[in-house]
Amino acid sequence: MNEIINSITNYAQSNTGAAVAAGFLMLVLLIRRTKLFFILLAIAIAGVGIMKIFDKISATGL
Repeated sequence: MNEIINSITNYAQSNTGAAVAAGFLMLVLLIRRTKLFFILLAIAIAGVGIMKIFDKISATGL
């Protein structure tokens, strides 16, 4: 899990333009298409939760 977060952070730091564009896109979605924004946000949060569950399961050796 830490590797994934570190790779995303490194990508965002090395590609500032892409990170700013993604942030701007999410801001526009929040303002103009609120329902789509919250659907994408829920999918992202669910994805992180699933990765956390896999991380916990693999850490215990199951």
